[in-house]
Amino acid sequence: MNALQFKKLNKYIGVELQDITDITNLEKPIIDSLKQLVAAYSVVVIKGKRKWTEEEQVYLTNALGTIELPVVYSIPPSQVEERKSDAKVTKGSGVFWHSDNSYQERPSHLSVFQMVEIPASGTKTSFASLINLSANLPEKDSLLWRDYGVVYRDTVIHPLLWKHPFNGKDTIYFDIGFSTDILNHCDAGNKLPIKESNQIFNYINERLSNEESLIEHQWAEGDIIILDNYAVAHRADILLENEKRTLLRMTTEGIYF
Repeated sequence: MNALQFKKLNKYIGVELQDITDITNLEKPIIDSLKQLVAAYSVVVIKGKRKWTEEEQVYLTNALGTIELPVVYSIPPSQVEERKSDAKVTKGSGVFWHSDNSYQERPSHLSVFQMVEIPASGTKTSFASLINLSANLPEKDSLLWRDYGVVYRDTVIHPLLWKHPFNGKDTIYFDIGFSTDILNHCDAGNKLPIKESNQIFNYINERLSNEESLIEHQWAEGDIIILDNYAVAHRADILLENEKRTLLRMTTEGIYF
């Protein structure tokens, strides 16, 4: 990882880079270092030197994986390749702890965010380690949750507790905004009682909000954050009425669970 200089944001997740001034035409050692940093620390912050074009952000995302197009989440809507998506995003879902595109059969692996416009009062995004949360679960919960599947948008099922496909560590997969039910043994006919499911959702939400790995990034225009959705959950702050925040998100293709 010595191709890039970085500082750790805490001992669990997150590094910040300040020596990348151009995200286009990155040399292979830099790309390899970026991939290694994302794998090791789950969240990589590239401090903005200026606003990057969408084409530059596409280039960076493709360097890290295979980009998912069209871009489906940007306020205002992205114009990348002038392709529109009919994907429906739950309004305000970003203020809850979540992993991007959880409702897909193959949830996105990496998210690459760029802050384009900041409200006058400023804005932040919080990140917390799902791997650290998993490691500190009570043993009884860890054993039970290995058999649980979470239903997203009433159709897609993903395990609640699984192994990260690239580092083999136990990790939670969680998106409170799109989850509807918890199933035992991923069996659609064996739903947990709503009260029990809500207790689990609320427990995870509370734990993430108080995780020792929690970091809060105060955005500046042009900042880029690369995020491993299989290792960390994130949430945006709540904007004041009539405030505007423009965040452009691109994602890389995920894997089957």
